[in-house]
Amino acid sequence: MSKYQSNVDMVSKEDLLSDVGMKRRSKYFMFTLTTLSTLGGFLFGYDTGVVSGAMLLINKDFDVSPVWHELIVSSTIGAALVFSLVGGWFSDRYGRRTAILVSGVIFTLGGIVMGAAPSKEVLLVGRIIIGIGVGLTSVATPQYMEEISTRDASPMPTFVTLIALGQAVAALMCGAFADKSYNGWRYMLGLAAVPSLVQFIGFCLMPESPRWLASQKKYAEAVKVLTTFRGSTSVAEQELSAIRATIEEKDREMEEQIALNGGSSLFMQVFKSPGVRRALLIGFCLQAFQQLSGINTVMYYSASIIRMSGVRDESLAIWISAGVAAVNCGATFIGLFLVDRVGRRKLVLLSYIGVIVSLALLGIGFHMMEADSPLVTSVIQDDKCGVTRTCGECISVPEGCGFCFVKSQNGTILEGSCWKMDPDTSRPLDGQCSDNIDLMTKYPANIDWANGWCPSQYYWLPILAMTVYLVSFAPGMGPMPWTINSEIYPLWARGFCTSITTSASWFGNLIISASFLSLLEALGKEGAFFLYVGIALVGFTILFSLLPETKGRTLEEMESLFLGPWFVCCRGRRSGSHLGSNNVQKEREAGQVEVQMTSTSTHM
Repeated sequence: MSKYQSNVDMVSKEDLLSDVGMKRRSKYFMFTLTTLSTLGGFLFGYDTGVVSGAMLLINKDFDVSPVWHELIVSSTIGAALVFSLVGGWFSDRYGRRTAILVSGVIFTLGGIVMGAAPSKEVLLVGRIIIGIGVGLTSVATPQYMEEISTRDASPMPTFVTLIALGQAVAALMCGAFADKSYNGWRYMLGLAAVPSLVQFIGFCLMPESPRWLASQKKYAEAVKVLTTFRGSTSVAEQELSAIRATIEEKDREMEEQIALNGGSSLFMQVFKSPGVRRALLIGFCLQAFQQLSGINTVMYYSASIIRMSGVRDESLAIWISAGVAAVNCGATFIGLFLVDRVGRRKLVLLSYIGVIVSLALLGIGFHMMEADSPLVTSVIQDDKCGVTRTCGECISVPEGCGFCFVKSQNGTILEGSCWKMDPDTSRPLDGQCSDNIDLMTKYPANIDWANGWCPSQYYWLPILAMTVYLVSFAPGMGPMPWTINSEIYPLWARGFCTSITTSASWFGNLIISASFLSLLEALGKEGAFFLYVGIALVGFTILFSLLPETKGRTLEEMESLFLGPWFVCCRGRRSGSHLGSNNVQKEREAGQVEVQMTSTSTHM
């Protein structure tokens, strides 16, 4: 063996060892980075989900009216709606990493303000601050995860799963602190500052997204970051070339659209493009009906709904709510398993059928409980509490009334009366259940006080319906609107269209969270859920008619898919699969047809 050959072998072994070391370090680095990134989805879920259990205790401390209850719950959603629109611009201008760092600071500040809030007004400010963080992270974190992941791995299902996990952990924290009557809700809300602080410190040491660096023409930095991610300089250079090609393709497509439709804004480019316009309409409907079908009524008010179903102990109601949230988290993993086996369309429609059935079951359950509501047999007071006829009417009086009842050994209600409550203690101001009168000698251990709930043999039905709802919703209507919206738009329109559909999701969320308690007062419990059934039926009909199967489609096939017939029933079995290379021409032809039709109609 020559000396030269020996040196070559030695260098090759050293290079091999170096490559192995780089790849090993890159795996550890990517694991750390992915963990820190997913904290954004976790915080999203935690801060939107924790309010369900916390509000049961906050209502006691601050004497919160139904309007204030809705305001505290929905203020986070309203702020998130506004800043999700700002978040896209901010992360494009200053970078994904910067946006995540800013959201980490905001989450930490909001957690501290909520945990230390001396009044409901300060608590409201804390909830708004948290909403700003949620809005920013709902845009920046998926972007960052998308841009650091390998090309064959979509991070969106993971992000949605982390939201569900955050909601489940929030419910568990609510259960853990439910018995701490004064400070419990402060721990529930304030602990959100801990993971956000960890994320902030961790991201101070993390690099910027390589795709964002490439979009800013910082190619040397992008290669350096990609080498750290992939563990190989050659792989990093190949990936950077692919990223640059994608950016150039996006710019080229945009130039073609401008040439086709004139030099108008991106907004007008989207709405002048028939295929993209139709995809945006379907994506908008997916996100809007996901929310308008009542999911966040169940998530934000689950503990309150459980209390209304007849669970008298607040701590037990919060723990049952935690179990329901855990079901939601577990069922989300079913969707990850089925999405590429069943297909997007089937999973959405099957999920929606389960949602409609369970919402109807919730309405039926509360109707049966209302029909089974104990009667007010003793009318003593001449006020709004005294004129009620049943326990259900009694606890629904806005001024605050409760039902005092005497039951036999077998649970039969012997006597019932309605009394005004002390807002500070939630106890009756007078009557046989008040602290001023001791009737234990007359009714040993058989006298009880119902505040916010009524005794019923059907208490289990709404809890069962909520569980069925989440088992149905989580695999399909939970992640699929996000997944479908991430893959149906061409590159030049993807950012704009995704921003519009995300705003639709937040707007629907805001409508539901801000109106639920008012709906309960106006329509009753069963009426509110039957209204959601009607909305869900409309959504199911639209999606059944318009939503095509997008599984396994290339980007070219996806564009052509939305240039075919509007209704799915009118499509061929392989509609869109043989198209793809002539999409711009087809859009041009479709646009010309529309122009001709418009011109004809103006001359008729």
